[in-house]
Amino acid sequence: MVSAKSVTMPNHDLFTTNTVRLCFFGIFFLLWFVPASPSYAERLPDIEHQLDQMDWRNATPTNYEWLDEIVNQIDPNQAIETYARAVGYSLIAQAINNPEDMTYQTSLERALILAEAQDNSNATVDLLTVNAEIYLQRNEIEQALALVPQIEQNLPFVDNPRVLYHAHHTIARGLQFHERFEEALEHLLAAHVYLTDVDSIHTQRRRQNLNIQIARIQLSLGNYAAAGLLLDNAIEDAKTHGLTHRLPELLLIRGYAEQNLNGPSEEVVELFLRAAESAADEGSTRVHMLGYNNAGAALLHLRRLDEAAHYLRLGVAVAESVNNVNERSVMEFNLGYIDVLQGNHEQGLAAMQEAEQTFRAFAAPHQIANLLTHIADANELAGRYQAQAAALKEQAQLREEHFRLERDRVFSELQIQYEAQEKSLQIRLLEQESALQQQDIAARERTQRFMLLVAFLLICLIVLISLGFLKVRRLNGLLNQANRDLARQSKQDPLTGLWNRRAMSARLQTLSSTNPHYAVFLLDIDHFKHINDTYGHDAGDQVLMEVGDRLRRLVRHDDMVVRWGGEEFLLFLPQFNMDGLPALARRVLDTISLEPVHCEEQKVRVTLSGGYLHTATPGMEKFPPPFEDMIRIADLLLYTSKSRGRNQITGLKSLYLKAPVEGKQGYRDLLHSAAADTLPIAGPPAKR
Repeated sequence: MVSAKSVTMPNHDLFTTNTVRLCFFGIFFLLWFVPASPSYAERLPDIEHQLDQMDWRNATPTNYEWLDEIVNQIDPNQAIETYARAVGYSLIAQAINNPEDMTYQTSLERALILAEAQDNSNATVDLLTVNAEIYLQRNEIEQALALVPQIEQNLPFVDNPRVLYHAHHTIARGLQFHERFEEALEHLLAAHVYLTDVDSIHTQRRRQNLNIQIARIQLSLGNYAAAGLLLDNAIEDAKTHGLTHRLPELLLIRGYAEQNLNGPSEEVVELFLRAAESAADEGSTRVHMLGYNNAGAALLHLRRLDEAAHYLRLGVAVAESVNNVNERSVMEFNLGYIDVLQGNHEQGLAAMQEAEQTFRAFAAPHQIANLLTHIADANELAGRYQAQAAALKEQAQLREEHFRLERDRVFSELQIQYEAQEKSLQIRLLEQESALQQQDIAARERTQRFMLLVAFLLICLIVLISLGFLKVRRLNGLLNQANRDLARQSKQDPLTGLWNRRAMSARLQTLSSTNPHYAVFLLDIDHFKHINDTYGHDAGDQVLMEVGDRLRRLVRHDDMVVRWGGEEFLLFLPQFNMDGLPALARRVLDTISLEPVHCEEQKVRVTLSGGYLHTATPGMEKFPPPFEDMIRIADLLLYTSKSRGRNQITGLKSLYLKAPVEGKQGYRDLLHSAAADTLPIAGPPAKR
């Protein structure tokens, strides 16, 4: 990010000409010796690089012992953003590894006060996100969500892609716990956008985390086919990039999607067992026990009861080893259901009822509705028809409430009508069965056969509609993605990835009318033909790409670096402080020429010549040049730099226009007259 500290001069009638000149000299002195960009002062590159290299597991840094020493080395008044990041990592490690220790809050509040005192949104949002992350890790969802409004209030002022990625990702996870899936998905997509701007060894791991979250939302919305495709790709990526830590979780979720899409099968059991075994190797106890539980549940559906009980007991043992009461209740419920299926009705129902009470304390409504299916089946097997009817009634109410909250209901109305009619009839029949078991059995069987036929026809209709809808939606998604890719490619230079002239034209149409000021730099690589002739065209292409990449790292997030043509580059800097242009010009020259470009085994020294000007240049207020004329002036200044020996940038300090100027020759004449004042800025000399 590039910006400049503004120096405000008091408006006083007693200022003489000499005093004004002295003030301008003071401003120039400050701009020369003081770094122009706050972000360079607020971040320490060496320490930021060390933090980028940290290894993470279960959202916690693994090698965090040195963090306290790093924090003590940083002066928060000089580098608040690096300080906030290091403190945040240290507090996450402290809070997660010592769940009972609440002293981290004092350190977090002290760091927040420092960040807010400096009005630094990057540091403030970074620390608020750390606080929310700790709450989520401790399963304190309400406290995490309470921080969301404060984070969102500061997000528009954040320009650090890493902070933006973590903020959106953390908010999405909190919203997902509250089943606010649509809002969560919006934040996940935003996190994915900012992830592309984060240059880190953890990019693939963060991409994996996003895919897992999106897959979970798809599963929650019942989009099992879409979730399956996403998970297959994520599993393949995990193997390709060696991201095996969350592979057990991916296998577990994939098994869940397959089971809901095609029903229990040997393939589903295999996926769950692979998840459990790999989780044991990775030390993920939750996935370890869930893999055994889900494998047992699938075998239960396949009526392979002894195998199901074996894996469920293995899962209970894992849950007991870590004192996980919630997950243990699910497996004990399934073991009770197996007892009922094997004829031990009283013992099995008692175990199911005890586990049900624990399950209701933490489960979501749609999960309780699924549990009630097994409770109703168990009561039917035991001959408890009234209890079966009560379970089915509650299940119908929960499912109706769940569907009202869903956003993806393309064919849910038809399904709701059918299920309501089916459940209503089943409940009425069950309520009458205990008192009217001997009455009109033949008529009831005919009615049941008729309803089965209706249900079969409705299911066939729903399946056909669903398959057609999924195919159309997938095709539309592919088409929309292709259109977005084409639109982006049409505005990018294919060699360097920089913006092109078409993108520049589109940006000018969106320029703010309330603050239309901007600066432009027109830069040209010196002796580029000599580079091509001496080192080859491949080396020339490498030089163009490297120069474009270095320029892109110099500017702010909202600035544009444009390949203007051949070896020419344009910097478009909206709302840029004019006083900061000389310092930026010097950084451009230093960044390009001090470090040679590596082309295979050769080092190529590259220098630039250029020109810059600002729309607020003194003297141009009455007849402000349009963008095309700004480029003409910058080109003339660039030519001036070339004629003075290259490796320099010529800036326009003032240009007094008494009338509109026509053509490039008119500006050339003005620049060679007393109406113009320029500032040559020389690049660093060649190393001997």
